[in-house]
Amino acid sequence: MHYFDYNATAPLSPKAREAWLAAQDAFWANPSSPTRLAARARNELESCRVRIAEQFGVRPERIVFTSGATEGNNAVFTALASGSVRSRAAISAIEHPSVREPAARWYGDAVMSIPVNAAGVCDLADIERMLSRERPEIVSILAASNETGVFQPWHEAAELCHRAGVAYHCDAVQWVGKQPLGGLEKAALVTASAHKFGGPKGVGFLLIGEAQSGLKAQVGGGQEHGLRSGTENLAGIAAMVVALEERVSLPIPSNAGRDHFATAMQALGARILGEAAPRLPNTVAMIMPRFDRMRWIARLERLGFVIGSGSACATGKEGPSATLAAMGISADEAKRSLRVSGGPDTPLDVWIALADAFAAVKNDLESDEGDERLVNVIDI
Repeated sequence: MHYFDYNATAPLSPKAREAWLAAQDAFWANPSSPTRLAARARNELESCRVRIAEQFGVRPERIVFTSGATEGNNAVFTALASGSVRSRAAISAIEHPSVREPAARWYGDAVMSIPVNAAGVCDLADIERMLSRERPEIVSILAASNETGVFQPWHEAAELCHRAGVAYHCDAVQWVGKQPLGGLEKAALVTASAHKFGGPKGVGFLLIGEAQSGLKAQVGGGQEHGLRSGTENLAGIAAMVVALEERVSLPIPSNAGRDHFATAMQALGARILGEAAPRLPNTVAMIMPRFDRMRWIARLERLGFVIGSGSACATGKEGPSATLAAMGISADEAKRSLRVSGGPDTPLDVWIALADAFAAVKNDLESDEGDERLVNVIDI
C-alpha cells in the first residue's frame, strides 16, 4: 500500500515509537509529584522542552506542550479575547476550522477575513491596509495550506504585525517538520501538531512570544509553568521531540515527484490548484474533470494507493471547504477535488506509479459509465 495522505497524518516514525516506549517505561511518574521518581520525569520533560526550543533558537520558557494544534489554536483566541480591548480579530479566508471556529466564538461579527487570490495566497497589501485601518487585536495566517500546500507570506506578515504592535498567530501545522523553521520564532504565537511530522497523535506545542508570556492556554493545576494545566503526556512529548529532530535533519524533499505527477494529471484533464504559487513539495491539490472524488479515492485504494479529498476535518461535509470557496471553487467543482500528499521519502517511481493508477481508474470509470447497470452504484 502506498500512502499519499501525509497532510492528514503521517505514520509514526520508528525512532519516535522507540522513544515513546522508552519514556513510557522509564518516566511514567507524574512530573508534578514531589517524589524522586517524579523528579526524574520532570527532568526529562524539561530536557524535551529545551530540545524543542533549540530547534527554534528560543528560550525553553517559550515552549508550552499541548495536546495538538487544535488545543493551541483554541487557547490563543480564548486567552486573547478574555482580556480583549480592541475586540477584533483578522484571519485568513483559508484557515483551518480549529482557527476559524474559536475566532468566531470569541470575536463573533468582529472577525475580519483576509482574502486570498485564485492561487490561494494572501496579499500583503491587504494585510497592511487592514492593520493601518482596523487595528485588530490578533492576526492569524497559517504558514502553508493543509488543503493545497500553498505557502502564505507568514514571515512578512509577522514583521508587519510586529511593527503595528498587533499579535500575530501562525498555525504552522503543515510547515513544522516539512520546511525550515527559521523565522517562526518572530511570530507572537505558533501552533504545531506532532502527528503531522511522524510523532504520535494527541501531542503538540505552542510557541509563545515574549509579549504573550502571561497567556494561559488552559487553567487548572498549574502545570507547564502555569501556562497550560493538565498532566503532561511525557511519553508522547518525548516521541514528538525525536520525530521533529529526525525530520529537520533531513534535506527538504525535491519537487520532482510532485511536478511529474501534476503534469500527468493535467494530461488527464485535471486542474492543479495553486500551481503558480510556491507550495509544499509533497502536495498536489486538484479538480478532476469528471466523477465524484469518493469514486476516485475508493478505486485508487483498491489499486494500493491511499489519497485524500482535501481537509480531513471536512470529509463528508456538503459543499466546498472554506479554502476552496475562498479560491473561487464552485460546489460542483469541490465534489471533484482531491489532495495528494506524499511523505519525505516518497520516491519518484512511486509518484509515477500513482499517476499510472489515476489513468487506469479514469479508464475504468469511463467504462462503468457506459454500463447502465453501474450508473447508480455507490462506488465504495
